[in-house]
Amino acid sequence: MLSVLVCFLAIPASAMNETTNDIEKYAYMEFETAPQVLQPKMLEARSDIIFNTSWIADDLNAYVIDEEGNIVEELPHFSEVFPNDWDIPVFPVNKIERTVMPLDDEIMQFTYDEWLTYPSEEYVTPPFCTVSTLDFPGTSAEYHVRWIATNATYTVLPSDATYNLAYTDADTGRTLGSKIYIGKGAGLRVEFPYDSDYRVNIHASTFDQPGDWIIFVGFQMERP
Repeated sequence: MLSVLVCFLAIPASAMNETTNDIEKYAYMEFETAPQVLQPKMLEARSDIIFNTSWIADDLNAYVIDEEGNIVEELPHFSEVFPNDWDIPVFPVNKIERTVMPLDDEIMQFTYDEWLTYPSEEYVTPPFCTVSTLDFPGTSAEYHVRWIATNATYTVLPSDATYNLAYTDADTGRTLGSKIYIGKGAGLRVEFPYDSDYRVNIHASTFDQPGDWIIFVGFQMERP
């Protein structure tokens, strides 16, 4: 079952006209035995719940970090939060040119000046950069990325402004994880197995404070 889902990257239509009780009622219905006419509404409701929850895909680990990089929270895995018949969201593939390329240092960091907006009901929030967890395989330049950390801050927004992050697979559209309502300076670190081979898109939006955010993307490289 392929769920065509929308989220804080694109606000679910169900969230516009359904109460919380309605959303939960449809989301937790048994999909295979539900009337076919209700199944799209069920998927929309599941989408709304999935992306109003923070989680990471089962094959990865993720942590909320503070401005100093200290771990303050571990994200639960998808299977720990949602029923086993719920699917991880998959989006249309969105490839961009702003790919992060490593230099020679073990830990790299790049800075982006991004205008974050409210999620749109009409389209998926585009990624602002892509990081490959494996590159130049079989050559002397081969490297593996063990973690990717994203933090954001601002200078002129209210002190209680928050933002949202999502990591997706740039080649398949599969969502790797998300964290909502992240405070100023805090961020999300996602850890990858040594043998992983992802091109990771990073998306950002805000529920409460559109404006100019400074986003830092760092990652740790390991060479064979």
